[in-house]
Amino acid sequence: MAEYGEREVFIPGMISDLGGYPLNTSRCAKQDIKFGYPVMGYLGDYTSAYNYKNDTAKIVWDGDFVTSNTIDITVNGVAADTVTFDTSHDDTMDLVLAAVTALTVADPVLGTVNINASLDSTDTNNRTLLIHGEGLELTVTENVLLGAGQASGTITYSSDQVFLGIATFRQKEPSTITGLDKAKWNIDEVVSVAERHRIWGVTAGSPLSGGKVYINSDGKFATSGTEVTTAQYIGNKETNADLSVDGAPIDVHGSVKLNAVITWS
Repeated sequence: MAEYGEREVFIPGMISDLGGYPLNTSRCAKQDIKFGYPVMGYLGDYTSAYNYKNDTAKIVWDGDFVTSNTIDITVNGVAADTVTFDTSHDDTMDLVLAAVTALTVADPVLGTVNINASLDSTDTNNRTLLIHGEGLELTVTENVLLGAGQASGTITYSSDQVFLGIATFRQKEPSTITGLDKAKWNIDEVVSVAERHRIWGVTAGSPLSGGKVYINSDGKFATSGTEVTTAQYIGNKETNADLSVDGAPIDVHGSVKLNAVITWS
């Protein structure tokens, strides 16, 4: 009971217990990051913190480009220059790559973000284009017109980020807190990141003690999505009814790249 020093409900980002060898690190927030949410970064950047983002799009076309095809691609509403078939499918893919890597996206928080892209070397047909915008939630479209036939593209999304840990709770001045689920590290603040700790994370679904930890497309810890191989649930889901938020204690034991490393053009 609370009067005997026991908690009544969890608080997102609250330390669960002090087992193991705790380690907190500090990063500068490039976006607002809520307590108890995953803190993400990028390879080679040792100072910045982001929210989880589906920052990578993969377009797989089901056939080669042919004579007279035109290819249009947009990234977050910004249109690349139209590409017209030139000589061969492979030459045209190179032109598509160049058109996409010339793009920049104006983000209201991050400012101007350069778009990177790469041809997937594992695709022996050379029909796969990877697109990346650091810190962005990508929305990509493609359209192939004209010519004797038009290849159709399938678009999927993933993250090129590194999982750093969980944003820890800190009591801040009351005027900045409108509910503990909305309490957060603000942009440009120094984020306290639980890189190795047992800490309460905000969850979706119904995680169980001993289960694997995932991050879903909404950026919450979950029971499906992208696996965080350096974390494990150490308790079942609980609900803080006052805040309308679910959470579970998570044992975090280090940072990890979520997906395979991609070399961007």
